[in-house]
Amino acid sequence: MNTGSFERTATHVMLVLFAVLALAPLVIVVLAAMHPSGTLLSGAGLPDSFSLSTFRTAWDEGGFSQRRCSRSRPGMRSGRCASRSPTCCST
Repeated sequence: MNTGSFERTATHVMLVLFAVLALAPLVIVVLAAMHPSGTLLSGAGLPDSFSLSTFRTAWDEGGFSQRRCSRSRPGMRSGRCASRSPTCCST
């Protein structure tokens, strides 16, 4: 059974529409994260300047650099984090 040109085009348009709807929240979150800390956001606008400093600040303030789970082999969990939830290292 062959599909017509119109049906194929309509299918592709629908696929693109659903892909945009699925990816839009992720793009909005990434754009919001690139705004300077404390900035009032009123939509999904582009920041004045792109900076990854908010990620560095979150990493430092969250203390992620000091929270490491020990591993015996690459890809294998062991030690104190093996049987705990992902928040095993939280204080």
